[in-house]
Amino acid sequence: MLRFLLTISLATALPATPAHAAISPPARLAAVAGVESVGIDGAGRIYAVGAGRATVLSAQGAALAEWSVPNSARSAVLPGGGLITVEPGGHELTHWTWDGVPLSRWSSPDPVLAIAADPDGALVVNVGKTLPWRYLPDGALHGMAPMAAGNTAIAPDGVAWVSSGAAVHGYSPDGVPLVGLGRGFGQPLSLAATTAGLLVADPGTDTLRGFLASGSPSFACAHPLGAEPVTAIAVHGDTVVLASAGAVYTATLGAPSSGCQAAPLRIEGVIARGHTLHFTLTRRARVHAVLHRIGRRDCYTRWLAPSPDTAGCAALGIPRPLRTWTASRGANAVALGRLQHDSRWLVTLSAGPDVSASLRFVTSPRGRAAARARGGGATRGR
Repeated sequence: MLRFLLTISLATALPATPAHAAISPPARLAAVAGVESVGIDGAGRIYAVGAGRATVLSAQGAALAEWSVPNSARSAVLPGGGLITVEPGGHELTHWTWDGVPLSRWSSPDPVLAIAADPDGALVVNVGKTLPWRYLPDGALHGMAPMAAGNTAIAPDGVAWVSSGAAVHGYSPDGVPLVGLGRGFGQPLSLAATTAGLLVADPGTDTLRGFLASGSPSFACAHPLGAEPVTAIAVHGDTVVLASAGAVYTATLGAPSSGCQAAPLRIEGVIARGHTLHFTLTRRARVHAVLHRIGRRDCYTRWLAPSPDTAGCAALGIPRPLRTWTASRGANAVALGRLQHDSRWLVTLSAGPDVSASLRFVTSPRGRAAARARGGGATRGR
């Protein structure tokens, strides 16, 4: 009898302990009035946008450039340097060099609600009605992005995190809707995707929260900037940029901080081996496990709209409940059951309304089960 094993197709390994232990206490970098969004490019230049101005700072806080942009401009910092801006609800987008020289201007056929840059330097333009459009910085249309509409942050491995109102959902690079990130957010939210998960700055509650790539909560920091409410966040490598309405701050990701508390219940180390899902819990909890088969629907059809609105462009099959049980603190396992070969799958673990994690994997008729896998990630393509 042919035995089918699981092959996990993922970019990097997930550590056994939370990658987002905390951030170091933020240090004030420079006073900048009216900051609404921040970003950092591959050269370490920091961009602060708001009150009709774009300001670029060095990593030491020196002012490198400043110029006028539309009031309340939506903006995206390109990994290779430079800035894209658009007026909220407007059509005209402008591509600026890092020192404020306009390189090109081009128009979207629909009003733009939000923009974000992906790791390849393409621009994801959110128009709200269909899947977001993907453009090159010069305005050349580059297809559609397989995710729902909303404020977006895209991780280096291509996983997209989308905020729509007070909800946050993850999407794999091929459009599979991953886990949602609990409740209790205010709005609007500022998102920063990392190689190991997501950081969420919540101005409504003045908190900073960290999540693992699987979607499990990692830590939370109340009032991270002290008396100044946090308004925006960005990250590049281990450097975190935070902003209040009047200043820009920097911190280091993963450094200990007395102001940040680890999430008491975390789902860590999610891995599929053979026909069994393994994971660890930081405390005993009631766990619900569900498996979905992912369909072969085309993520990049030109006029494809997600249905329902919160879905990505991949189609999830009928959920298969695996088990609901009281899992112990430490190592746990659950059988995945019979799996068709050469198929894509998504398994989700829930431990209460605010703690969940997901794993996307592929079955193959050959190969060995992979080692530890990133919970919410996936390789690019299908």
